[in-house]
Amino acid sequence: MSDPNRTYRTADWAGESSARWVAAADQLEAQLAPVLDVLFSAAALTAGERVLDVGCGRGASTRRAAELVGPDGAVTGLDVSAALLAAAAELPADGAPIEWVEGDGQRVSLPAESVDVLLSRFGVMFFDDANAAMANLSTAVRPGGRLAVAVWSRREHNEMMQWPLEVALVRAAEFGHALALPDPTVGPFSWHDAAFVTEVLEGAGWTDVTHDVAPVRLLLGGPASAEDAAETSFAVGPLRTALSEDGVPPELEPAIREALVAAYRERHDGTGVPVEAKPVIVTARKP
Repeated sequence: MSDPNRTYRTADWAGESSARWVAAADQLEAQLAPVLDVLFSAAALTAGERVLDVGCGRGASTRRAAELVGPDGAVTGLDVSAALLAAAAELPADGAPIEWVEGDGQRVSLPAESVDVLLSRFGVMFFDDANAAMANLSTAVRPGGRLAVAVWSRREHNEMMQWPLEVALVRAAEFGHALALPDPTVGPFSWHDAAFVTEVLEGAGWTDVTHDVAPVRLLLGGPASAEDAAETSFAVGPLRTALSEDGVPPELEPAIREALVAAYRERHDGTGVPVEAKPVIVTARKP
């Protein structure tokens, strides 16, 4: 089996990418809150369950899981970023006890058959080797356990990330610069393909794999001004990747920021900047 090429790799989330996420975490988590709702609807956690949250970041999904499984359950938040885990551990949590574990899902050693549910909100798309990672993580799930993860569909299906790039392309052309865009099917979007996901999960011992698009309406940066929404678009994601390429004129970034603010002001609804997004909810069962 082969993984698609990626614009991110696991190690990126132990460095600059995690630092950017920590700095903008409040805005990014408010932006993605509707995705948690559809993810947890699919996960259907019940009291007393044991949950492994993969790529937990600052722990928004981990804390929600702890609330749902309650004090008789247990939750482990796994992430490669020490900075994100440190930020997660500082926030209050109710319900189940949470263990924060720093590690790469491809190699981390977890107790066999120790959890009921493997959960993730956008944490499984960045492994260098998805096959190895899922094979390793699956050993922690008991027979009869289940998987529920949120991933992204192709970039062009997600206005939250495509729209800023389109604005940036126009502004860059006005500067005489052809902005190089990341491939719309890799990096954050590498699990967009149902056949690829099914192959990876079935190879790791899962059955009954589903891969369902779950359209949601998001606010860029959550409830925010056009200016704050623009800063969120710059924090992480394809626009940040494009502007990090060699040869981008230094004066281009402030010009793109100005153009984004203008575009976002036109759509601002008094609460925030609404956009359409199409995350995919993947579920599976461990026989």
